Amino acid sequence: MLGNSANPATFLVPVFVVLGYFFILLDRRRDDSISKGDGQVGIKLVLCGLVLYGTYLVVSGAEGLLTFILSGFDNTAILKAAFASIAAGAAVAGVSFALGYRRTNADKFAQINRFAAGGVTMAAGLHAAGSLALLLQGLLGGGGWAGIRGPLVPLVVYGALAFVAAGLHARFSGIVSAAPAAAPAAGYGQGYGQQAGYGQQAGYGQQAGYAQQPAGQAQPGYPSASQPQAGYGQQAGYAQQQPQAGYGQQGGYPQGGGQGGAGGGYPPSGQGGGGQGYGQR
Repeated sequence: MLGNSANPATFLVPVFVVLGYFFILLDRRRDDSISKGDGQVGIKLVLCGLVLYGTYLVVSGAEGLLTFILSGFDNTAILKAAFASIAAGAAVAGVSFALGYRRTNADKFAQINRFAAGGVTMAAGLHAAGSLALLLQGLLGGGGWAGIRGPLVPLVVYGALAFVAAGLHARFSGIVSAAPAAAPAAGYGQGYGQQAGYGQQAGYGQQAGYAQQPAGQAQPGYPSASQPQAGYGQQAGYAQQQPQAGYGQQGGYPQGGGQGGAGGGYPPSGQGGGGQGYGQR
């Protein structure tokens, strides 16, 4: 198992801490350095190193667990060692992150985050790439299941770790995926062409109720000029008047002018001729 006192993480984590501090000191020499106001570099590097070490123990335990599964569940010693490594790594990483690292200014000064995520991505990616080469050699060389299972386990475990670390590195570096285009809201037409509400619409242009109607055809709610109306024209109590002697069809008072129907306007006065003030009584 890799999760023992001689694992590579016991050497790589201190190297990460020392190199991280060195590069940040170099970066502070620049006039526009963003780390000049960061007074928590040292504590963040130490806590981040503990998180990385715990993560390595968890990954090593996952590697042993997958080996136990692919070997046919016949070696319980591997299973016990895997669980021990996972439990210890989760405790170290969880406590270091929850009680220490998250209380620092790592969100404001994210250089340590980028260093850690980039280093894990590089190391895990190289390990996965080497395992892939060994897996292809086993497949082409016909070494059997034992020759395939050996490189398959680290390929799966470290490939997944590299994928997660690469996503975190992109996030800490400010790289985000483009937002999907919003779908058009329901009830709106495509673009601004001939839409409901614009162009030739109901209510504007050639409209229902206001369209170009045949001559003489009445609109709904408006009688035609050729039809008598109730209250005008041929009315109860006001019969249709005939031209009167002496006045006849007078200019200025056309038949039915102004008020639709035959009886609009003011009837001729009762002076002269045979007219009776109001119709023929």
